[in-house]
This record gives sequence, structure tokens and C-alpha cells, in this order.
Amino acid sequence: MQHIAIGDYILVKDLSDEKLSKGGLILVDGQAQADSKASVIVSVSEKIEREQTEDNSRVKLEVGDTIYHSYHTGIHMKTEDDQKLRAVAISSVLCVVKK
Repeated sequence: MQHIAIGDYILVKDLSDEKLSKGGLILVDGQAQADSKASVIVSVSEKIEREQTEDNSRVKLEVGDTIYHSYHTGIHMKTEDDQKLRAVAISSVLCVVKK
């Protein structure tokens, strides 16, 4: 199933906050402590793609890029195929990691 962002939004899948201790225990960062969140882009809206092209933007957001955004921003969704996605406004993107 394909999920397509619209308007001023991108769809992202959050990267896990889980870390393993040396003893193999799962450690989860507390939400109150986190200021930003890393996520992978699943879909960029046509509007954002068009604006990036028209503005001749040096940094274009693309599917598969990792972004950082405010921890509590966006709208959480659980899709029919059990994916957990988040719709994030383009204005909430703090930075993008290009490989």
C-alpha cells in the first residue's frame, strides 16, 4: 500500500529510540528528555517537491533521507497495513542528513 503526503507535509517513519545496555537490556529514551526525533522520509508531497524545484533549492527532501524534527511535532497515524507513520509539516523539519 502506498501512502502519499499532501499539502505542506511529508510522511515519515520514526527511527527507534531503543538502545541495548551491555547486559542486553532494552533502554528507551524518555520522551521528556528528548528535544528532537530522527525519522526516515516515506513520502514528500507534490507541493513541496514543486516548490523545491522552482526555488532551485540546494537541499531537496527525498524518500529515504533521514530528518530531525521536534520530538512532539506531527500527526501520528497507524495505517491499515499496520505501519506507524507521522505526518510532519515541512516547517517543523530541523535538518536533513544526506548520505
